[in-house]
Amino acid sequence: MRQISQHGAKLLYAADFPPTQSVLYLSGGASQVVAWLLSVPGAASTDLETVVPYSQMSMIQLLGKIPDKFCSQHTVEEMALLAYNRALKLSSPGGRFGLCL
Repeated sequence: MRQISQHGAKLLYAADFPPTQSVLYLSGGASQVVAWLLSVPGAASTDLETVVPYSQMSMIQLLGKIPDKFCSQHTVEEMALLAYNRALKLSSPGGRFGLCL
């Protein structure tokens, strides 16, 4: 698995013109990215919301159902759709937003 460094996180934000807002729904090992991304100056204007449903019950609450498998492509796609819809609600009108899982 590829790891992102704190320097890499800074580059992600620095290369992003105009700023893209994002909603992050992460699980498992990907949660280590949160500290790196939020430590970069300007992250507060970019990150709209970050959610880490780490336990099975938390994931069930997020999805609104018990998934067939907690770690599957289908579950990731459901999380992505939820994050996308949340970004639509939280982003500035006409603003650009991205998605990170």
